[in-house]
Amino acid sequence: TLMVQTDTLQERLVCFTLLKDLCVTRGGEFSELIDFGNRLLQELGLDAPRERKEVEERVLDMRTFILNHRASQEMEAIQALPKLKNSSKQRIISILVEYWEAAYYLADIPLMQWAYLSIIEVSFRFGNSSGSAFGYVLYGAQMVSEHRYKEAYRFGAAALKLNHRFEDEKMLPKVHNFMANFISPYT
Repeated sequence: TLMVQTDTLQERLVCFTLLKDLCVTRGGEFSELIDFGNRLLQELGLDAPRERKEVEERVLDMRTFILNHRASQEMEAIQALPKLKNSSKQRIISILVEYWEAAYYLADIPLMQWAYLSIIEVSFRFGNSSGSAFGYVLYGAQMVSEHRYKEAYRFGAAALKLNHRFEDEKMLPKVHNFMANFISPYT
């Protein structure tokens, strides 16, 4: 109903964030938030997968893309990506950060992976934003679970540096928390 009651994309983006906060406070309705996010992402040009099989296939495709991208080989290459200037892509990344949280509360690991890998894919293709740091640190945590500690540290350290570069105080605790608790103890 929020999609219908708003006139502009900016209003829908604000409603999405407010709805996410309400869902967290109430401890529910995360599936509705995901649906709202899917519609917003589609409006911005990113088609979110709907079925489990499609989510899993897209995750595999994005992992391959990321592993083969030159930026994934060195922390400096991640840092050298240009600053993201495309406002639609910036909005997509912002939505995906909130979207990941909804998937987390649903304990939907493939959807969580799709969200943070999408952040990285957009960042690798179009440039970094403050939200890119969140995608990188989550990917680093995933690398730890696969015993790929060197890669984990590379992405985590890149996330910290990006967060510092963008001076995003809202993203700071998220990035530092994942680095401190899920990457640093293992690297």
